[in-house]
Amino acid sequence: MGGIARAEVSFTSGGLRCAAWLYRPPGPGPQALVVLAHGFAFPRDARLDAYAERFVAAGLAALVFDYRHFGASAGHPRQLMDIDRHLGDWRAAIAYARSLPGIDPDRIALWGTSFSGGHVAALAAADPRIAAAISQVPYSGLGGRGRLPRPVFLARMIAAAVRDKVRGRSGRCTGQPRSPDGAAPISGGPFRGLPRGSGSSARSLYRPSSCVDTCSPIADRTQSEARVD
Repeated sequence: MGGIARAEVSFTSGGLRCAAWLYRPPGPGPQALVVLAHGFAFPRDARLDAYAERFVAAGLAALVFDYRHFGASAGHPRQLMDIDRHLGDWRAAIAYARSLPGIDPDRIALWGTSFSGGHVAALAAADPRIAAAISQVPYSGLGGRGRLPRPVFLARMIAAAVRDKVRGRSGRCTGQPRSPDGAAPISGGPFRGLPRGSGSSARSLYRPSSCVDTCSPIADRTQSEARVD
């Protein structure tokens, strides 16, 4: 399926450019289209092309986008995760998809995974024109965290979060990540989106725990902004 063609397109959300890939299957329109985006902090390059190609092979068009502040989209500071902005980007992507020639505006479907699985559930519930929503391992809040079947895993996860917090405050890197092609190390660990020379005060902005429990589609999101990797 690597031969499936895609076009680099963009749309505007909140006054900023969101980068996207547009896939179209062969054949006449109007065609149904699936809008896809990643979860908490991944760009579209993290294998969303594989899902889009499967949809195209089934005869559906696909629009895969990066949130503002992530990937190839505009927005500063980089790696800023804001729930309301995520949802605004989804709405802008849906509006853009409905405006495309050859696309049936009443056959727009949504695909989300993990964090964005919660987004698509909320969006589809609010927009009766959405034809379908695919919510893969959706995140819908931390209400069930006490029922996790592996307490040891939960303890290890909390310990890792504490280590990240402490190292973030001190400006220390938590690892040695590599570039997307795996060829060269890049600096910064969870802070690699920050400009070079950023001090510990900027690095301390890495605090996803400050918002993660307000990110459920049914939550009252009063504090929804965090800096993430």
